[in-house]
Amino acid sequence: MKIKLALLDKDKNYLERLSTVFLNKYPDRIEFYSFSDSKVALQCVQSGKVEVFLANEQFEVNVADIPENTCFAYIAENAETEEIHGQRTIFKYQRAETFYKQILDFYAENTTKVISGYSSNHQNTTEVISFGSFSGGTGCSTVAAAFCIYAVRRGARVLYLNLERFGTTDSFFHGEGQTDFGDLLYAVKSKRNNLNIKLESTLRQDASGVYFYASPKVALDLQEMDETDVKTLLDELCASGRYDCIITDIDLDLNPKVEKILEYSSKIVFVSDGTDISNMKLERGLQTMRLWAQQKNEVLMSQAYLYYNKFSNKTSKAVQGLDLEELGGVPRFEHATTQQVIEQLINIPNFAKLYSK
Repeated sequence: MKIKLALLDKDKNYLERLSTVFLNKYPDRIEFYSFSDSKVALQCVQSGKVEVFLANEQFEVNVADIPENTCFAYIAENAETEEIHGQRTIFKYQRAETFYKQILDFYAENTTKVISGYSSNHQNTTEVISFGSFSGGTGCSTVAAAFCIYAVRRGARVLYLNLERFGTTDSFFHGEGQTDFGDLLYAVKSKRNNLNIKLESTLRQDASGVYFYASPKVALDLQEMDETDVKTLLDELCASGRYDCIITDIDLDLNPKVEKILEYSSKIVFVSDGTDISNMKLERGLQTMRLWAQQKNEVLMSQAYLYYNKFSNKTSKAVQGLDLEELGGVPRFEHATTQQVIEQLINIPNFAKLYSK
């Protein structure tokens, strides 16, 4: 179902450009009506056809004339303007994609209407693959990020979902947007209508093609996420049909939240650096994981893999008898940037067993 959007602005060239973008990029998402005459625009809005009405700040709109089921905001000429006549604003001069997502975000937060059929109609074949480590400093997040790009380069639609307590998604992926995972989590916890729209409006895409949600401004937001929130989020993401793979980057604490993530995972990758301490923690952690899997009747450990990262011939060694399929290993890349390390990981053929599309 499309969101019916009406925009009132005196700049007819701007309206034409925006109309072209919406028609070409979001034909199944936005039904766009443009007006330069306020009386004509208001007649359309009052007809009940419009769900979102945006008016340039040059027009003073009487909100009492707008139907209750229509969300209204002003278009601001200045990026610093947050409110006009007591109404929220959306900045006029920004990339069309960012403008579109702000409209979605505004609508998701203000409408009481539930839009059925807004999600993609793809068959739900989304696979959830989790990456975790029992030791700090193994570069688990770097390995997970590298796998995301590896899968994208093989034609997959991939979402990187960092659910660590102190996750740093922005260390690996960058994209335009004004909202982050904290905003999304608030919508999840509030059980807002149209969570699927909020998922799209908050989403960003890296130049590599990987989709992601920016890290929350306050790390505490992620610590407040519980297993119910995880279920709500993953149910909605998988049902959207948008992704072939959702890569979760997690802490392996086996608390209820992590257990819920693992219940959705078809595969799990343990990352270790092969040092004595890391190997000891790996063996103890795997023992706990297997007991958990037996108690929960989970088959996840039958699809568990081991990846050695930052492996040193001097200080590291592989652990024998773990009954895990090894994906291989890579050395520590000295004096390399994060992006250079990721590129090295992608070019070493260790990920083919995880995803070979």
